[in-house]
Amino acid sequence: MDSDSADGPQGGNTRRGWIGVVLIAVLVGAATGLGVGAGLAATIRAHNATAIKFSPNTSVFRRMNNVQSVLARVLPSVVAIQAFGPGCASGPLSGRTQFDEGSGMILTPDGEILTNDHVIANATQIRVTLHGQKTTYPATLLGTDPSYDVALLQVHGPTTLRAVSFGVSSTIQVGEDVLAIGNALALSQTTPSVTEGIISAEGRSIKAAGDN
Repeated sequence: MDSDSADGPQGGNTRRGWIGVVLIAVLVGAATGLGVGAGLAATIRAHNATAIKFSPNTSVFRRMNNVQSVLARVLPSVVAIQAFGPGCASGPLSGRTQFDEGSGMILTPDGEILTNDHVIANATQIRVTLHGQKTTYPATLLGTDPSYDVALLQVHGPTTLRAVSFGVSSTIQVGEDVLAIGNALALSQTTPSVTEGIISAEGRSIKAAGDN
């Protein structure tokens, strides 16, 4: 008499039984996943949340759309400053006259300029270069406040300069757009560098390292 082997009818039934169990498990798992997904979707809708799909090189945030117009208005009021003297910070460490370079902004049409105290500290000669020009003009120090790292200069020579306009600091809110314009690292005196960011916080004090 022939007997059924493991590969015979009973073996086939066993395999079909396991396949059925696996298919049922897959279906149950899929149903469970769909249920969880539906629950999460309902929760998101209930809390009025918004799902955003990110794509490469695409920002979901609103960008400042008038950067060029701001620059056209502000750049003529940004100047480059060179300070020469034995105590200036960025020059060579030999016996030659050292120099430092920084940025300033025109406060008044007759040539008062606001800059950083550390730029002109201990300088014996200060020169100012206006935006888009190569000629440098002499400037004198009117006053300084090292505790706030600010200094007031008076440039001599040019007249009827374009002064900056000031906003109201009390109306500034965290997250608002901001542009930083200046002669960073003295890369160029005639074409300041520009970068964009936001107001990160209010009412913070920052202690900078330095001799003073």
